[in-house]
Amino acid sequence: MTDNKTVPPPERRSAVETGQRGIAVRHLTKRYGGLIAVNDASFDVPAGAVTGFLGPNGSGKTTTMRSMLALTQPNSGTTLFDGRTIKQIPNPARTIGAVLDAGWLHSGRTVIETLRLVCLTTGLAKSRPEEMLETVGLTAVRQRRVGKLSLGMRQRLALACVLAPDPAYLMLDEPMNGLDPEGINWLRTLMTGLARAGRGILVSTHMIAEIDDLADNVVLIDRGRIIAAQRTADLLRPVGRTETLVQSQDDQRLAQALSRDGVRVVAEPPYLRCACEAALIGRTAITEGIVLLELRPEQTSLREYVLENTSGEFRAPGLPGSPESEASHGN
Repeated sequence: MTDNKTVPPPERRSAVETGQRGIAVRHLTKRYGGLIAVNDASFDVPAGAVTGFLGPNGSGKTTTMRSMLALTQPNSGTTLFDGRTIKQIPNPARTIGAVLDAGWLHSGRTVIETLRLVCLTTGLAKSRPEEMLETVGLTAVRQRRVGKLSLGMRQRLALACVLAPDPAYLMLDEPMNGLDPEGINWLRTLMTGLARAGRGILVSTHMIAEIDDLADNVVLIDRGRIIAAQRTADLLRPVGRTETLVQSQDDQRLAQALSRDGVRVVAEPPYLRCACEAALIGRTAITEGIVLLELRPEQTSLREYVLENTSGEFRAPGLPGSPESEASHGN
């Protein structure tokens, strides 16, 4: 006898949950009294890719990352690194390298002393400090005290410290702060190379332009809630909105013809922005005998998407005495 009951489809699981390597954040929540700094956050950071963690100031980025690392105890939720919590990993520095604030560096130690201490405590070869100096471009200042370094140099040193154990995952909070254009380009190249070598990178930043063509995936957070978490290409694919930029030999007549067909047309010299498919513009141009000079679909940029889908306001002021204050970190 056949059971006619409808069988519900199996729950969709992410690639991380189905056996691939990666970081899985599930239902992470953090409260400070009546303030919900992180609200039921769930997303993946796959291995072999750069994941941009974006959101306006006060949106919950730093608190989320601290909670993932158990530096802040979340009220609920879990974070798994290749299926294990950070407390289950014997030597976490060899699995997760995190730079949330370069302020932890001891100002009285020299650059080389700092690296030697890190390598000693994580059981690395004696040659490793010199290798890392070369990697981050600090060989020339190896004997300079940390307190005398510029902000950009401290960022490089902090990166050298967490990269020394060759971790599988990197979590970087505003790593481009204090870097000059050359330093930003160096960091972008470094992250791209590490991702191609199989490492998973979560990078929090407010510098959207610097992550736009770097991030394979985007996690967008606002007021503690995850707004989007998906591949960048999928995120920016127009959904319910198709726009095309066009140039022609008679823009005025083309605009009038499209408007008669109910198409919204906005002049953005040297283009017309048309709320329709490119094919419709082509057919209209042929009918009207208008020569087209350029015709291309307009894809939403990452910056546009972030601005359109977040409040853009500082909504989560830090609590007095709270080290996780988003205000103090500017995130």
